Amino acid sequence: MAFEYDDDLMYDPTPKSGPNLPKLPASPDFRLAAHTNKWSPDLKSGRMLPDLVTMPMTPGACGVARPGDLQGLIGMYEPQGWTFLAPEVMGEIEGAPKHYVHKKRVARGVAHLPVWVHPVPGSDRVRVDRALYRRFVEHVADKLPQPNDEQLETMLSQAEATQAKYHERGLTNPLAKRRAEEWAAKIEIIAKALARARGEDVEDEAPAPAPTPAPKKAPATKKAD
Repeated sequence: MAFEYDDDLMYDPTPKSGPNLPKLPASPDFRLAAHTNKWSPDLKSGRMLPDLVTMPMTPGACGVARPGDLQGLIGMYEPQGWTFLAPEVMGEIEGAPKHYVHKKRVARGVAHLPVWVHPVPGSDRVRVDRALYRRFVEHVADKLPQPNDEQLETMLSQAEATQAKYHERGLTNPLAKRRAEEWAAKIEIIAKALARARGEDVEDEAPAPAPTPAPKKAPATKKAD
């Protein structure tokens, strides 16, 4: 089988041979998938976002009979409520690569990686383009089945328990106090998503206006003699 190597995506090209090849392990092709019970409140966007999972097409595992057996993988997980994302959905984002999978030569073969993960030549380290990943997740969030009210109720209950734990610790621990405040904001996001799932009208709060700066005092003038 002939492979195409997309070595010009988003970063310095990976060497194709020699000691500077990335020292990552070889890895099979994969697809990203989402489940309605695996969403999290995102403080930056103020909304619920899916926790995407990598589903490798490893022969002999997860219903995959041979390399690239996508139908076997889908046949195993779709009945369990998983939704698979086509790699081409990445190309719908302006300025992004056409697919979310790219193949890189590594010391022991070929690694299939998300396009926001970039191997460092001669090393087992990677660089992650978190901004690109965020754009992708926010883009696909509206395309995926949303959590239902029962799932959101469970998420809300778990978030409230976590917030209560940090609140108790925050009485003496500044870091825990900050975590409690973060979880309080997450609870609000989940609660709004739950209200929407129940068909209730939810008004998104407008960003608070910037405070008006206090007027500066005029410098005192020196009386002339």
